[in-house]
Amino acid sequence: MADNKQKTKKQHFVPRLYLKRFADDRHKLFVFDKTLFKSFSADIADIAQEKFFYDIPESEESQKLGMNVQVVETALARIERYLAPTFEAILRRIESKHAKNIFRPEHRTYMSVFLALQATRTKEFRTLMTELAEKTLNATLKPMIEENFPNVSSDTFEIKLKKEFKPLYHDGFIFNFEHQRRFAAILHNHIWIVGANSTRQPFYVSDHPVVKWRHLPSPNTSLHTNMGIASPGIEIAFPLSPKYILLLFDRFIFDEFKSKDGTLWKMTEENVTYYNSLQVRQSYRQVYCLTNTFDLAKEMCQADPALNNPERPRLDLLAFPPPLKPNK
Repeated sequence: MADNKQKTKKQHFVPRLYLKRFADDRHKLFVFDKTLFKSFSADIADIAQEKFFYDIPESEESQKLGMNVQVVETALARIERYLAPTFEAILRRIESKHAKNIFRPEHRTYMSVFLALQATRTKEFRTLMTELAEKTLNATLKPMIEENFPNVSSDTFEIKLKKEFKPLYHDGFIFNFEHQRRFAAILHNHIWIVGANSTRQPFYVSDHPVVKWRHLPSPNTSLHTNMGIASPGIEIAFPLSPKYILLLFDRFIFDEFKSKDGTLWKMTEENVTYYNSLQVRQSYRQVYCLTNTFDLAKEMCQADPALNNPERPRLDLLAFPPPLKPNK
């Protein structure tokens, strides 16, 4: 096996080809770290990354098989290079302001793949999926213990995914091709609009840049549930640069937006604040901006200190309706 010096150490869960659009000519941008509650300048090579983030666990079996533990990092790098021209072409069409429809058919196809991959490759997504798996398993285990071992407290047991196996669990989800194909197809079918920002406040981006919000009332008052990409009333936002943002809307609920599909919308200060707030709320730990203007981020983190904790709970199974019990 190759030693660490021969491997890619800094593995980005938000690619540099994307982050450079939010940086200056020296590839520098400003970072607001929610946990440290401070802002600073950084190179895009040093943010939205973690050492050996995607590496699969090394074992005697993997060594015997000659497995490349960095197969995921290698594959992602190749996909990024393949999709980069589409990203650049879309930005050129936006900035030229000559195209009646910003998105050519192939642009939607490739960009849908890019969005599906970006939404599932981040540390925020890994944290969410790990928590979901653990809480689902524990919620299943607890009634089984109570029913079969009445003298044993179910609180004694808790299932936790080992840290070294979290990358393997995550990688399996990223490269579940059937899931990614369906994910991209749903995104492709939404209404696509580009928001243009001419205010003094640039768009934020973050370590989890594909954000979403469901505009229909939630059936559960304690959680804003049903936030999936196919949920009725869903809106998905993805900043393209400090000046532009890609907005995807559920085609059935936002019927009045169909005539705007593929066009440019002018954003107000209120719009920019709204989309920047989603980046702050749904990021794992860091928010990025071309300028050191993080007043909104600071106000939100002061108002809701839970946002500052990268290990904050993302969901609560107890808030969902309990399963129906069969009639005896």
